Amino acid sequence: MHEGDNIAGHTVAGRNNVNGSIRFITQAPGFADLKMTREKGQADLTAFQIRIYTDPGQDIIPGMTIEVNENEFT
Repeated sequence: MHEGDNIAGHTVAGRNNVNGSIRFITQAPGFADLKMTREKGQADLTAFQIRIYTDPGQDIIPGMTIEVNENEFT
């Protein structure tokens, strides 16, 4: 993922398709890292804050959860 990429997703409530573009990516602060238990093949995860601006006229409202799959880049 890079700033400026177009991305597609869908609303969790209603399953409406949503298109937008990535405007901002930054690594979340260190306290937001998720520390998994150290078992075979597992490592720490790092969280990122990603802001996506959606195209106008879509059937969404502020605060709505949009699910994006990394394979849904357009």
